Amino acid sequence: AWVSYPQIVHLARAEPVLVPGDIEWGLKVSVRDLDRQSNKSTRGLILCSPCNPTGAVYTLAELRAIAEWARKNEIWIISDEIYRRINYGPGPAPSLLDLPDELLERTVIIYGASKAYAMTGWRIGAALAPPHLTKAMAALQSHTTTGANHPAQWAAATAFTDDRVDAEVGKMVSAFRRRRDYLVERFRAEAPGIEFVEPHGAFYFFFRVDGIRESDPIAGMAFCEQLMQQEGVALVPGGAFADDRWVRLSYAVSDAELENALNRILRFIRRLASARAA
Repeated sequence: AWVSYPQIVHLARAEPVLVPGDIEWGLKVSVRDLDRQSNKSTRGLILCSPCNPTGAVYTLAELRAIAEWARKNEIWIISDEIYRRINYGPGPAPSLLDLPDELLERTVIIYGASKAYAMTGWRIGAALAPPHLTKAMAALQSHTTTGANHPAQWAAATAFTDDRVDAEVGKMVSAFRRRRDYLVERFRAEAPGIEFVEPHGAFYFFFRVDGIRESDPIAGMAFCEQLMQQEGVALVPGGAFADDRWVRLSYAVSDAELENALNRILRFIRRLASARAA
């Protein structure tokens, strides 16, 4: 899960429960997983699709199953869809908004301009929720950040509505897809023993490092520290996302930068593996 989610829950004076997903399912969670981890005190579910850090994307059928489970158990869903436009299938990724209205009574949709429109510094976000909830959200927000500045609002309005901008986003997504394919191909060819989640959206590649040295497993934090020291490449350890067996790579860089970084990462992995063999 994205690093801020547990802290957001703590700020709401609630207790976060992290639900692990199955690697065979791209680390996505199922209704069965949610049943195992929930109880009568459970009030909400934060769901991110496409997902940071894995790039996994929930299908519409999977979203429907989760929405039906939430309605049955009277649980709110906060659906973080900030990466929805960066999807490697046809069109944007499936959304809870694609489901019937009766499944959306306890739903909050989160979106913004940061990812698809490369406007991270402009701090433009939006939420779609039932009126009584948006009123309470606005009351809180008005006393914390006041509001977005006017230039950023005009820029976001253009980004959301201009067909020329949408065409550029399409080109950007195609570039991300090409880099995703490059990463997957090279990991399969040059690091066949490394487990990873094949991304279907966003721009992250999540791979497992604890099996590189079976006799002396390396954690994500140690992997990232040594990689930085020896090869000058920065990745994010999986501990930031509650599982330090993994690390996250962002391929929101140029093709040349990605190739150079990947050469260094795979070289470092080979050194670790050879040390294990020795």
